[in-house]
Amino acid sequence: GSPSYPVTVNPSPAAAGTITGPASVCTGATGISYSVPAIANATSYTWTVPTGVTITSGATTNHIVVTILAAPSTGIITVREINTCGNGNVSPTFNLAINAIPAAPVVTVNGNVFTSSASAGNQWYYEGTGAIAGATAQVYTANITGWYWCVVTVNGCPSPESNHVYVVFTGQQEMQNSN
Repeated sequence: GSPSYPVTVNPSPAAAGTITGPASVCTGATGISYSVPAIANATSYTWTVPTGVTITSGATTNHIVVTILAAPSTGIITVREINTCGNGNVSPTFNLAINAIPAAPVVTVNGNVFTSSASAGNQWYYEGTGAIAGATAQVYTANITGWYWCVVTVNGCPSPESNHVYVVFTGQQEMQNSN
C-alpha cells in the first residue's frame, strides 16, 4: 500500500448571523454602528453597504462604524466572513432607511402666538429651559418674556432651529429688575 500522509482539514467559515444596528438613520449622520456576532473560523469580514454610506472603521471586522452621506433612500447592508478556505454565506439582508433632514421651520408671530410653518413634528423651545414639555403643536402661545424657537422632527431626523423670536410681556421685565 501507499504511505499515509497527514491531512489537516480547515473548516469553512460558518454563516454570518443577523446584523444589528439602527434600521432608520438621517442623512449626514456619523458614528452609526452595525455588527454581527463573531463567527467561528472567520479571519476577516466583507461588508456591503448602500451607495452613499461610508465605512469609517472596522471594515474587515464584525463591527463597523459608518457615515451616512446618501440622499434619502433605502438600501441593504450585508456581511460575509472569510478564511483561508473561502467565503462563508452572506448574512440575512439588513434593510436600511435613510431619511432626509427636514428644512428649518419658519416661525411667524401674532402678539404672543407663534405659528410654525411645519404642520407636524414641532417641538417648541424657550431660552431659559430648552424644550417646552408638551409644546408640540403647530401653534404655541407664549406667556413669559424671552426668546422662543422651534425644531421639526420627521422620521427621527431633527431640522435645524427655526428663526428665534422674542416676546415681551409688559410688567414682567420691571418686576424682574426690581428683584
